[in-house]
Formats: sequence, structure tokens, C-alpha cells
Amino acid sequence: FTKKLAGLGEIFVNDAFGTAHRKHASTAGLADYLPAYAGLLMEKEIKALSSLITGKIKHPLTMIFGGAKIDTKIGIIKKFLKKADYFLMGGALANTFLYAAGYNTGLSLVEKDKAEVAREIMLECEKKHEKFVLPHDVIVASEISEKAQTKDIPIEDIEGDMKILDIGKWTTEKYENIIAKSKTVIWNGPLGLSEYKLFSKGTEKIAKYLAKSKCVSIIGGGDTTDALKRLKIPTKNFTHISTGGGACIEFLSGIMLPGIKVLLA
Repeated sequence: FTKKLAGLGEIFVNDAFGTAHRKHASTAGLADYLPAYAGLLMEKEIKALSSLITGKIKHPLTMIFGGAKIDTKIGIIKKFLKKADYFLMGGALANTFLYAAGYNTGLSLVEKDKAEVAREIMLECEKKHEKFVLPHDVIVASEISEKAQTKDIPIEDIEGDMKILDIGKWTTEKYENIIAKSKTVIWNGPLGLSEYKLFSKGTEKIAKYLAKSKCVSIIGGGDTTDALKRLKIPTKNFTHISTGGGACIEFLSGIMLPGIKVLLA
């Protein structure tokens, strides 16, 4: 398939940084048959993110994880366990950790088959007090709509058909306090179901607070970028807005991405 794909051109230019962490025919395989080069966007991403690797990352380093892509982020979190000072959790990803910690998550989106891995991560982080921070209060509703009846409640009070759809006010304030003392913040994934105005307040408040911060701020992932656009938050105040989510985090963890490796050969 890759050979047939290569037959359609004479030069391979990869400008898709967001897929550079995948070893696929169209991201890496084409380099076996064609001269391979980085596009302008790829070049921009590599230059912006390399400065964080070649130089020393300023600590405290805080990593904010949210969104619904639970499986991929658990692996990245494990790679940063010894590098990050704080992990702030939100979105559906936090639900899995809350479930693994023994909390009732009602009818929230949870990846139950990842509970054991989640427990291992939390146990590892217990060695450093409050390194891994889960929501203490959440916005819940029994339906997902703009007309839903919402409540901001402690996680201990979740029951029945409640769905966790955003971080609560107290949690938002705690996350802001951690960001305030951070020198570097890497954020991947909205902290609630930000497609709905009712469940976007946590993401909006954290984004606005981070935008005013003087720390190095790296925003990764299409979902996070889309949320910022939807909430009309200017991106100029962030250090770097990456087009890649998993690619950005893996690159920063020191992994040579397959889609980039072939361009350097």
C-alpha cells in the first residue's frame, strides 16, 4: 500500500505534526520510497518544542489533562511521573481516576478497564503529597443539553443518574492556585464537555487564568484549541499552541516521533 501511495508523487513533505507520533504509511512509510522533508508547520512545532527539551524545563512543571481520549493519555502520564511536579485532572479522564479511587461516578463517561492502571499511577504519585490532583467538586447533570439542570457538588455526593460534565468552582480555584506557582504549564484536553456552554466554565476560567500567567504555557491538542476558539480566548498570550495533542506530549517526553525520525534520516 505504501509503495502504491508513493507512486502518486516524487517528493514527500510531512506537515502533519499532529500525527507524527504514529508510524503509519502516510506519516513514516513514504520516506522509504521518496525523498522526505518537513513542512513549514512541522518545522515550527519542532523548533518551538525543542527549546523545552534542549534547555531545562522550568519547575514547578504542571501538566493539565482533560478531554475524552483516556487511553492515550494514561501512557503519557506514566512517562511524566518523575518529571512533572503537579498533575491536574479534568474531563472524562478524571472520571476514570475517580472511579479507580472508589468514588461513585454515576452515569459519567468512565473507562472502567483502565481502572487498575489508574490506581497504579495514583499510588506512585502518593510518594509526593498532592502531586496528582483530582477534582474535589464537579458540575453534574442527568442529561447533556443546554437546558439541563446542573449542580456543583462534592465528588462524595454523586449518585444515581448523575453525569460529571465539568470541574466545580472550588476545584477551579485550587487549579488556579497551583498554576500561580508554576513556571511551566502543559495543557492537553478540555476540563469539561466544553461544546456545551453549561459545561465549559471550568475550561474557560483555567484558560483565562493561564493566559494571564507569566509562566511558559504550552497548549496541545485539537480539542483544546477548538475549545479556546469556541470560548473566544485569544491564543497570543500562550507561549505555544501546538496542533498535536499526543504528538506534543510524546515529543516533550523525549521520544523521537516516527514521523519526524524519517525526516532527519
